[in-house]
Amino acid sequence: FDPRTGAAASLSEGRTSPRSGPATAVARSFLLEQRALLSVDPDALLIERETSGAGHRHVLYRQTYRGLSVEFARVKVHMSDDGAVIGLNSKYEPNLNLNITPNVSAQAAMASASADSRGQAYGVPELVILPLEATGRVHLAWKIKVHSPQAAWRYYVDASTGQVLFRYNNLRFA
Repeated sequence: FDPRTGAAASLSEGRTSPRSGPATAVARSFLLEQRALLSVDPDALLIERETSGAGHRHVLYRQTYRGLSVEFARVKVHMSDDGAVIGLNSKYEPNLNLNITPNVSAQAAMASASADSRGQAYGVPELVILPLEATGRVHLAWKIKVHSPQAAWRYYVDASTGQVLFRYNNLRFA
């Protein structure tokens, strides 16, 4: 269980009875049946990816809240090819209760990210929900792309205060 949220973070070493049907239907049925144990609302999940291979199937979901993406909040259901659920990994954020009306404009948030990075914000900022592990708080934030020499920053700027909450370099190396 996640010590911050109290929600189930993973299930393993188990196996449900085999179920027939597409992986997405099996996963959703499992999530609905285990809703109380998992503290996961299947209606707040969008399918991000479905994969299969080596006798297993997997459905990866991302969490949403009132139409906004909840950053880093994913649920993945693992199944055998016969439809038995054999595991789950979760970073679901339960009990969200957040005003989703920003006080800070997207342009002001872009200016804040550009000033902090000494780079150039570009693209269209995305309004998201950002849980912060360090503080245990959840924020409405602007997700902003910033380009600077030798970096591809992702910034999260608080949509209420304009404060930089979190940033990371998304530059990929081959």
